[in-house]
Amino acid sequence: MVQTASDEFAIFEWKDQNTNSTDKIEPSWNGQTDRAPSVSTVYLQIYNRNSTTWETLDSDNTTGINTDFDLTGTQSINLSDYYDGSNWVSCRVYQEAA
Repeated sequence: MVQTASDEFAIFEWKDQNTNSTDKIEPSWNGQTDRAPSVSTVYLQIYNRNSTTWETLDSDNTTGINTDFDLTGTQSINLSDYYDGSNWVSCRVYQEAA
């Protein structure tokens, strides 16, 4: 999937549904950017439904431009803050574009 951004942020957001709300959450992302993470950090975040904030699970600020890299994270405590009533979890990867 190719996505472009030209203003403030490049954001890729997704949701995963689990069969229950008690399993630890382990989002991962593999990709590359045309703005080097060494110039503008890329973040993997999970949405906390209780505090209504995005929390960083992983970041990359060393990879060069147009180079594949991975972001991975684990959320294993206070899981009810992250699962909604239908066991959906929201995650995103973002990078400042400007």
